[in-house]
Amino acid sequence: MEASESADTRCWRPLPDRIQVLRLELPASEHTVGLRADAGFSPPGENQRSVRIADGRNTYLLATLVDGRLIGKILASAD
Repeated sequence: MEASESADTRCWRPLPDRIQVLRLELPASEHTVGLRADAGFSPPGENQRSVRIADGRNTYLLATLVDGRLIGKILASAD
């Protein structure tokens, strides 16, 4: 790449229109976490995942939802 003073005109379409983050404090044990987009409806159990929360450790989940539907799987940092 080289530096230039012209605008970057590459396509920005594949970028998400927003990113949402939620922080929860849960006790150490096995939990079922469900995700639902703020718009749209997901059938019960469709966007759920079981995750083990370890004492004194952070666990992160990552999901991609498009139009309220889960794309792929919910990923966990413990995997």
